[in-house]
Amino acid sequence: MLILDQILGRASDPRIADRLHDLSHAGRVETLTLSGADIQRHRLRLHSDQGTDCAIRLERHQHLSNGAVLMLDAERAIVVQMEEQRYLELQARDAAAALELGYFAGNMHWKVRFAGERLQLLLAGRRRTISNGSNPCWRTDASHGAWHDRAGQPPDSAATGRQLLSRRCGGLVLGTGNLLADGRLGADDSASGNRRRRGIRHQRSASLLGFIQGQLRHRWGSFDRAFLLAAWQAADDHQQLQSLDQRIEAMTLAAELRQGSRRLGLSMLGVHAGLDTPGAAAYRQIVLAGAAPGHLPVVQGMLWRALDMNPDDCQLAAAHSLCTGLASAALRLGLLGHLEAQQVLTQVQPTILELLVEPAPLPDQVHGFSPLAEIAVMRHETRICACLPIEPAIPRGPQPCC
Repeated sequence: MLILDQILGRASDPRIADRLHDLSHAGRVETLTLSGADIQRHRLRLHSDQGTDCAIRLERHQHLSNGAVLMLDAERAIVVQMEEQRYLELQARDAAAALELGYFAGNMHWKVRFAGERLQLLLAGRRRTISNGSNPCWRTDASHGAWHDRAGQPPDSAATGRQLLSRRCGGLVLGTGNLLADGRLGADDSASGNRRRRGIRHQRSASLLGFIQGQLRHRWGSFDRAFLLAAWQAADDHQQLQSLDQRIEAMTLAAELRQGSRRLGLSMLGVHAGLDTPGAAAYRQIVLAGAAPGHLPVVQGMLWRALDMNPDDCQLAAAHSLCTGLASAALRLGLLGHLEAQQVLTQVQPTILELLVEPAPLPDQVHGFSPLAEIAVMRHETRICACLPIEPAIPRGPQPCC
């Protein structure tokens, strides 16, 4: 077995190209053909086109690429050749669809490239058939389609359900590499260790599903949703927007929830100011001047109205963003894998549809009740570990303040 532990350069480098040319005439240039997934690895074993058993073992700071030269001496050379990569090309129908597509491409960490006004997504992992009508995850037409198309059509639950499915499947179709990393594709189900892990993850998935449903019903649906729609209605009235903003600030008890909402709102304003979305730069200056907190529901309603998104799509996007954000947090904490997260996002769809069918409350009627989540957040604020029981304090006379 031949061990290759460094990258000597690229085949296009002038100092290397001439030597490769001479060796190629003698048939002494071997190639290692790597897939898009393998080329990101630092350690792997494979055979060259001439049958040489090779083991690649690179340091973390070195990265394989097409044309990387791993061996070069007087006898032979070994060069990396990358398989042809497949891309799914999408073109947004309008600015709102382009914004949504860009948001999900970034949120799902898709690898993309640009071809004029079209976005090309790298297809990684298992091959999938994506065609119009044969896969509900994507809805396309002759112009490469839009993320969803409801122009001129009244809202209905079936269309909303299809949009939810398309949003969820966007990550599922192109995220099979993550599933493979989790060992969930092609895994041996007979291993007792895998069974135990699946049992633990199933319990955690059920807990996460219950938590997300509680946040949707008792926080977003009864509180954030009302301010989102009110901001959509008052998108051109900055004084009314500031009033809504201040009400959210006053009615959100936990400091970290207020800070998180303001941070997300300001970030969203910054992105849209850079994209020249109408009203974004002006309201961002108001927030930076301290005249308004810039909470996320208000910013979402104002900006999405400026992008000509209808109220139904705004509510759907906000609810889905909440769900994906919570699922992503669970992934980062290692509580569950990508497949379980996708299953949770599937199971929560009926809850979103139920909420969207119900009339939204007015800002004067809002309420929120998620005590366990708020208590956990406030414990974090005071640096008390949420996973440990808190014993009641026993008075013992004057105590030093710490």
